[in-house]
Amino acid sequence: MSTTPLASLDVGRLEHWRTLCPTLHVDGWLDPPASDISDVDELVEQLRTEGYVNVPGVLEQSVFEPLRDCIATLHREGIPLAFAFVYDEFWLAFQGVSRFIEAALGKGYVALPDFWVWHLTASEQASGFAPHRDRVQPTLEADNSPHSLTVWLPFSDATPLNGCIYVLPAHRDERFRRRVWDGPDNTKVEKPQDIRALPARAGSLLAWNQAILHWGGRASSRAQVPRTSAAFEFQRGDRPPFNEPLLDPQRIPSFPERLGLIGKQVLQYRHMYPLAPDVERVAIELRDRFMPHVVSAIGPVSPRIEPQHQPHQASNNRLPEQEPQDGPAEPSAPTEQPRKSPLIDSRRLRESMARRLFRRSVATGNITLPAVPSMIDEYVTMCDQVFAAVGSRFNAEELAHLRSVIEGQLAKAYASSQRSTVTISYDAPIGPTLNYTLRAEWKTIAATYHDWIATREPPLFGTQPDARVWALANEAADPRTHRILEIGAGTGRNALALARRGHPVDVAELTPKFAEMIRSDAERESLEVRVLQRDIFSTTDDLRQDYRLIVLSEVVPEFRSTQELRSLFELAARCLAPDGRLVFNAFLAQPEYTPDQAARELGEQMYTSIFTWPEVSTAAAQLPLELVADDSVHEYEKAHLPEGAWPPTSWYAGWITGIDVFDVDPEECPIEMRWLVYRKTG
Repeated sequence: MSTTPLASLDVGRLEHWRTLCPTLHVDGWLDPPASDISDVDELVEQLRTEGYVNVPGVLEQSVFEPLRDCIATLHREGIPLAFAFVYDEFWLAFQGVSRFIEAALGKGYVALPDFWVWHLTASEQASGFAPHRDRVQPTLEADNSPHSLTVWLPFSDATPLNGCIYVLPAHRDERFRRRVWDGPDNTKVEKPQDIRALPARAGSLLAWNQAILHWGGRASSRAQVPRTSAAFEFQRGDRPPFNEPLLDPQRIPSFPERLGLIGKQVLQYRHMYPLAPDVERVAIELRDRFMPHVVSAIGPVSPRIEPQHQPHQASNNRLPEQEPQDGPAEPSAPTEQPRKSPLIDSRRLRESMARRLFRRSVATGNITLPAVPSMIDEYVTMCDQVFAAVGSRFNAEELAHLRSVIEGQLAKAYASSQRSTVTISYDAPIGPTLNYTLRAEWKTIAATYHDWIATREPPLFGTQPDARVWALANEAADPRTHRILEIGAGTGRNALALARRGHPVDVAELTPKFAEMIRSDAERESLEVRVLQRDIFSTTDDLRQDYRLIVLSEVVPEFRSTQELRSLFELAARCLAPDGRLVFNAFLAQPEYTPDQAARELGEQMYTSIFTWPEVSTAAAQLPLELVADDSVHEYEKAHLPEGAWPPTSWYAGWITGIDVFDVDPEECPIEMRWLVYRKTG
């Protein structure tokens, strides 16, 4: 198995790092570099108004050039770039701009354990982070004074050709007026002309509040130099932590602490930069081994850490338990009578021990679920239980924020496709902290079935034609005059069988691979099958108007609205010959059951869109179509398929009874798939 260079490097040995970049220092006790920042009050005012600042000429060339060269070395050696923070000079660079950070965040500001490093090569594939807001919870005062800040330092010239930063200025962003930064479309730009590019010379200072929409551009092969930069996040000292542990920005962590923090960074940004397994293993080892030793700054009381368990004050780079004692303490006489021992409650003690046990756990995971917006309560409850199980019990405020984030991603995914998911990724290091991210993903129906072809064993839908379709076709004495249209033919098990019987068959198939398979099989057998690879409802210009039978098998369960059902009936009324038949199967609710929105949404995700009888009747209203047959798919197919052909697939019998949506016995299920046959009366 191949490994990355990091796997063979003893990252815990100082000499490795000193040899790798000999001009830089580890635990070298250097002073912060001088910086040239003029009117900080003017910069802070710009930060409030536009949400960002871009200040040229802050760091000297002698400061940023060694950092640029170090990052290039790490990139060349294949070492994750966050390891640049092994070296003192990267911490010192951000200390060098502390005058501005203090003006923006106030005295006593603290550093967050959030930093990153970039090296974008002159390549069409290289790009910075996609459009995002660093935090979507409220991080601003009413006048847009920030509670937290991202500081970004370029060590090479950042230009549009090598992926400079782009922002939507705060005063051009409608969300700053509404004071809502999360939810659907929170990265959408209504007026692209409002976007502002921020090219920056090496040694500049860029900073932005964490609500502003921003991103790194895509690089070009025409770029003259790579874009090399680093960022660090900070927050006010009088606000609850946005991440933990908070760090003293004027203290450089010890070498072991840096390794723990670097491991944490590599893991918490893996949703942006996927990790090789060996890199992930090293990062987890560093985080688990060294993060418990990271000395925290004295900060505000965290909503998730009891006051008596707040971090200790950092002192001369020692851990609290290493502090020297002034000498043996003199015993003192007791001033009060000993307290009476409390009543021991074994159950409560056991529960308290369990809380401590779980807080020592280290957990990472991904939970991927179908996107069902109306079941938001179930998503939140699941996350609450999972997070609590790994030692991170959310309070009401945190659960409310989690709910709003999940709601936004669910709505985004579900609106895009009924083949959509939301992935919840979480990372819980030792302690009560838990980091999580959400990602919405979706596919088209065509892409979904293409994946079926690539990953599932055939036959995908069975080998025999549907018994109900076959029975209707057999009513024709002369198949050659009985033209058939099948919509959504899949692998062609109906269409090809009907063509072999002698019927001229037209097929409308949305999935390109299915259309190709049917066309190939028909040509090989010299069957009269015409294949239309498209959405059947986009136009009827190439359809005939003398079809004797129109077939939709397992297609209506993909519909998302009664309007699609109406479109089907209108197509049948237009394209069927007089006395022709329309046959389709659909999931129908029992008369005494009215599906709510959650059932409908989950049904769509399970290939089981649900309709009611009144909805079907309304969709067919005032068209020359009459219902002439209504049969249970389960009962009809089981009774009429050839011997050995039932069930067509391993999943078919359960699916058509509706239990993919409702986890109950089939007899208790409030929906069922039924065959409906309509006759054209005109």
